Amino acid sequence: MSPQENKFDFVIVDCSNLAYRSWWNNRFRKTTQDVFCGLEYGFIQAIMVIVRSWYPARMILVWDGEPVRGLSILPQVTDETTGKVYGYKAGRKTPEDKENEPDWGIRLGNLREKFRTLVPSLYHKDTEADEQIAFFTRITDSFKLTSLLISNDEDLHQLVSDYTYVLRLARNKGEEDTVWGKEEIQDFWGVEPKRLPLRWAIEGDGPVNGIPRIPKSLIVGIVNRCDSLEDLFQVIDEGSAFQTALQAEKFTLGKDLIERNYKLLNLHDVDNNLSVLEGTTGNSSNIKKLCSILEMDFFTNRREWSLMEENGRTPLFSPQD
Repeated sequence: MSPQENKFDFVIVDCSNLAYRSWWNNRFRKTTQDVFCGLEYGFIQAIMVIVRSWYPARMILVWDGEPVRGLSILPQVTDETTGKVYGYKAGRKTPEDKENEPDWGIRLGNLREKFRTLVPSLYHKDTEADEQIAFFTRITDSFKLTSLLISNDEDLHQLVSDYTYVLRLARNKGEEDTVWGKEEIQDFWGVEPKRLPLRWAIEGDGPVNGIPRIPKSLIVGIVNRCDSLEDLFQVIDEGSAFQTALQAEKFTLGKDLIERNYKLLNLHDVDNNLSVLEGTTGNSSNIKKLCSILEMDFFTNRREWSLMEENGRTPLFSPQD
């Protein structure tokens, strides 16, 4: 499935994810006053590309708040002996170049406020972007409106449906971005999107530990027999799916770990707390002013602004939806 074959109602941008990816190649950029501006330059440039590539799809910008839900399930704790921090997102290290660049969080917040008046934006101070995206796609799916998710966060693969797709970003030189639907997710992961939280609950996801040394083929086979956590526990209790007694023992002893991981990684059951920022009128003056301040006036006369202004003046959902 190629991008040219698709026309989407919405293009949903994971902004923190996009900001980091677009900043990397511009991380040494500064103004003549020695002020870092690679974050802003890269982000705005990337937004222009998205608008140009996917018009007339409506852009929705989604911003990270604090991971309150994740930390409540997997709190961060510090080992008194080693000083190492464990828990939700504790294992993620930022590049040294990013640490050398000041006010990263403040500048992201500034971008959010400047774009808020231009295009629809989702943000809650206590909610991560992937949760807001999950809330929003529940609505678009119910209205049978199509959405394209732009992020390389694979956690969002679980949201792919008959109406929600994800842009699989090129990983290697010579590759192209591709649109993935349910079939592509199934081929890549071995399970359909809605079952992905069950797979990740068993094997772990990034710094979230799973049950060790279990063949992926066994995990896929078990998960494809289950539609819920309760189904998975029933398969574990029956024991017939395992190839060895050791595997059965690992799953039985790991049920609490699986349940915790499932609560942490499953975006389908999170309580709906959709937070659309107010004040969107299609006004691009605030973000254009920031471009001028950061000596990026070459952005201010681009056609993409008028497309975004049109986006911001249009209600998110029409009455027939």
